[in-house]
Amino acid sequence: MPRRPGGTAVNEEDEPLSPCISVCLLDEHDICVGCYRTATEVADWFVASAEQKREILRLCEERRALAAKNG
Repeated sequence: MPRRPGGTAVNEEDEPLSPCISVCLLDEHDICVGCYRTATEVADWFVASAEQKREILRLCEERRALAAKNG
């Protein structure tokens, strides 16, 4: 699977791949405990531009890091 500089997995069209890991459960803040996307980001993923997807992935990483820090 190709990767962009920085490690983001992409498909042949240079589109970021979905961060979904098939653990689809929303927490009390409406954030998926599997991929750290909001419910809106999950729904918007299929129509989002590559740039929007990269921003969603960046936000996911921030949420993941915060969750790890807070235990």
